[in-house]
Amino acid sequence: MLYMRKAISPLISGVLYTGILIMAISFVLSMVVPAIDNLADTLKVDTSKDMMYSIDLYVNKVASSGKGSKRTIPISFEIGTLNVDTEKNRILFLADVDTRDIAPRTSLYQGNVKISSNANTNLSYFNNSYVLENEHLKVTLFGNGTILQPQYIDFNNIIESIYMKEVEENLTGIGLNVDGLNDAYCWSEAVTGINLGRARVIQHCNSSNLLFDVYIVLESSADYLSVSIKNPSTEYTNVSLVIDSTHISSSVLDSGKIFITSEKSDYVIALVSDSYAVTSSTASSISMTQEFDSNEFYVVFTQGSNQIVRSRLDLVASGKFDLYYDPSFAFKMSDKNHIEFSLDYTNDNINLSGTSLLLRPGNYMLSIENNGSLGNYITILLKTV
Repeated sequence: MLYMRKAISPLISGVLYTGILIMAISFVLSMVVPAIDNLADTLKVDTSKDMMYSIDLYVNKVASSGKGSKRTIPISFEIGTLNVDTEKNRILFLADVDTRDIAPRTSLYQGNVKISSNANTNLSYFNNSYVLENEHLKVTLFGNGTILQPQYIDFNNIIESIYMKEVEENLTGIGLNVDGLNDAYCWSEAVTGINLGRARVIQHCNSSNLLFDVYIVLESSADYLSVSIKNPSTEYTNVSLVIDSTHISSSVLDSGKIFITSEKSDYVIALVSDSYAVTSSTASSISMTQEFDSNEFYVVFTQGSNQIVRSRLDLVASGKFDLYYDPSFAFKMSDKNHIEFSLDYTNDNINLSGTSLLLRPGNYMLSIENNGSLGNYITILLKTV
């Protein structure tokens, strides 16, 4: 019996060591493989970006060299697609990648190349109103004066309207209360444009000699609007946001007091917070109050039921919700970073001519030829040879 125990003991030890080794290797691989994939994607993205710089360099060289000038350059990329769009007079590279080296929901220029990530929000100013728009929502805000001439704003209707495209409904009656203040003199600050990572309007306000800023943000792909108060001249006690609308029906208050919803047959209205909040409702309104030092309201207006809001609450509370490439409550959130490199020649007196090209990953020889002037534009023909 003693002999058997001694014989079995090394066998058991070997099994245990092998199991521990397998677990250790699995753990290391789980950490290393994503890092390697991320690095590989980063290198591929950088190569594609350099390709766009090269194309732009030779397009401009050929354009400035006179009719008949021509250059043929090698181009190569391993991911995405390259589109020479002659109708829109632009060259566009698109790819879905794992790397976050290009921050989600951003848009910037490096030279002539516009670099964007999940950037599909527009911000415009028309008839004294700002319009923030993405694929789900169209938000209208009153434009409030200038720094030299602030204008009065009634906080009971700080947001003029939110239009939801999926069900073609318009939400109004969105009000804000800052420590008992319902109005102020404000001036607005915003950067207008198209294909932005986010549309943001800042209202710099002064009420009863108290200064504060109202931040209103629409993210790309979002089915909600973010509202927060920042930079107070004094410490406020609390901030409240109220939706008083005919769209309000039966309400559901979460037991954790971090959200409140009102739903109808095909859409839901919700106020959501990532921290402690006091919620209340009436027959026609829902409201949420937060302490000032942690205030941020998600005004959700989307399709579905209050269950879709509940399904995202853990992500919101953990702070992971905003880390997604395309955060939303009702729509699928991608685990890929959608990047876009674009060259737009509309304002450069260059006209891209010929048949549009759509190229898949591979190696190509790209011909760039100056076909002379057409009006004020120099005609450039791009084709593969």
